[in-house]
Amino acid sequence: MPQTRAAERRTSGAVDHRATTAYAALAANDLPRAVRLAHGLTQARPDRPDGWLVLGGAALARNEASAALRFFTEAARVAPGDALAHEGLAKAQLLSGDPVRSLAAAEEALTRGSSDVGLVRIYMELMMLFGWSGRMDEAAGVAIRRNRDIVLVRLLANALLGADRPAAAVEWLNLSWEIDPAAPESADMRLLALLLTHQFDAALAFHAECRDAGRASDFQVGCAMRALRETGRHGAALALFDEHPFEDLMAYKIAASVAANIHQDLGDAARAEAAYREAITLTTMPGPVPKAFGAFLFRQRRLAEGLPYYARRIPESGRRVIAEANAAPENLAARDRVFLFGEQGIGDQLALLTLLRDTPLDPARQELFLVTDERFAAVLEGSPLGLTVLPEARVTRMLGAIDGREIVYLGDLVRYLAPEARRPAPILRPDPGRVEGIRRRYLAEAPNGRIFGVAWSTGNPIGHLRNLPLERVLAPIPAGSLVVDLQYGDHAAEIAAARAARPDLAFVTDPEIDQMHDLAGFAAQIAALDTVVSIDNTTVHVCGALGHPDTHVLLPTGSECMWYWGAEGTRDPWYGALTLHRQPRFGDWDAALASVAAALAGTAA
Repeated sequence: MPQTRAAERRTSGAVDHRATTAYAALAANDLPRAVRLAHGLTQARPDRPDGWLVLGGAALARNEASAALRFFTEAARVAPGDALAHEGLAKAQLLSGDPVRSLAAAEEALTRGSSDVGLVRIYMELMMLFGWSGRMDEAAGVAIRRNRDIVLVRLLANALLGADRPAAAVEWLNLSWEIDPAAPESADMRLLALLLTHQFDAALAFHAECRDAGRASDFQVGCAMRALRETGRHGAALALFDEHPFEDLMAYKIAASVAANIHQDLGDAARAEAAYREAITLTTMPGPVPKAFGAFLFRQRRLAEGLPYYARRIPESGRRVIAEANAAPENLAARDRVFLFGEQGIGDQLALLTLLRDTPLDPARQELFLVTDERFAAVLEGSPLGLTVLPEARVTRMLGAIDGREIVYLGDLVRYLAPEARRPAPILRPDPGRVEGIRRRYLAEAPNGRIFGVAWSTGNPIGHLRNLPLERVLAPIPAGSLVVDLQYGDHAAEIAAARAARPDLAFVTDPEIDQMHDLAGFAAQIAALDTVVSIDNTTVHVCGALGHPDTHVLLPTGSECMWYWGAEGTRDPWYGALTLHRQPRFGDWDAALASVAAALAGTAA
């Protein structure tokens, strides 16, 4: 426990007079006196943590790692619920060069209520090192809200953005603006928050306000380009890119990647590739731009070219801990157990899990663990993949006992992709009894005996261009059908409007299915349906993982079309089970919906 924390402990009411005096000496940096007093405490009351905590704090102040470890370990033994003991352990372990155990101790300290700024910073940097930025807010969020440290707020916002959790990042982007609205970086974050909450006109107005006040940054130009693109003003976005005199290299790189997306929207793959390559050559830094270029190449089935770029989605610090080579066949075959670290959202993980069949991993002779959201445990029960699901928080505490070669990022399995289309067998096996029970309930409400499931929106703020109004998704559904709502979140107003617009349809929002908390129930619900019509979101990946026989996917054009689906064709190249209906040009859903209507009419015939 460093001296800066001694005052907090001293006034907490949890210590006696002798301990208070020892903490005061430590806070005053009078280390000899603090050690002498603490030694007396450990002799008189070895069953209390205070003496050990002061000794540990003094050892940290002297950079004596082994001594600090010894004292804080004893403090944690006699008081396992003491946050300061685990806080000290985290710092001592980091000082001794053991980031794995340091991370576990830091998470324990934060979970038990520590709000020390230094400890939070250590935890966040270690989480980024291991590539787990996406869940940093779970343990660190309370502490950061409490101390409102602007550096930590911005660090967390950027980490969540880098981990593809833009919705979670919005809170921290806005908090940065709230804490220090005069700072240029806070203005950047405020603009990005407006963009991620789809307030595109407000974002453009804010950018204009900053520009007129002389506060506009190069970063804001990229945000303004995104707002213009989202509202279909591609020419204005490209003109802004061409005319702005960029000074910040990273901001130019981001803006160039937005230009690449615009060129894809316009159907110009050659110019998109040129923009990506320009952005990539400007810096070798990892992150979303090389990942996006890798996905661009994957979409065109240029797999070997895309692999090195896609691999750079993980920072070099993370690669030192979990190497890309860990996914190589010779390493996978040699391991008795393998821990697959989930990446991105539920849908992406389901897609990537199908690649396990193409690897040398064998559940009959190896222990295979999926480190991810614990909701996966029920939905993967009975799966032929033979996976045991472990929550990330649990694995954090196990890291010290795991050989680094046993850990593989799930996304690194893309090396097993082949240029030809795939036809993997289903990987989800929902409970047949539950499926039958759900189907019986729905048939009782289906006027013509046909049961449709529909989903029309994605909760991901950067997936706005995939979304459609519910009324448009319903247009191809034949009269007399039962429509089962597969959309998560509160959308009662949309359902009410759809009932009024389509009185010829029956609607069900099933209160027994909560896909946000019960993935197994959601899979059983989909398996009970005759037909699914959905935009590209988690729903279609569950359909694909089930091998659902009649699923129709509405796909946007350009970069918004996920690379799994390839660049053309109606046949699903990933699961081999879905029917794809693509926009022929940016914003044109009419042709895609007409294609769905024709397919459904053919099914009915």
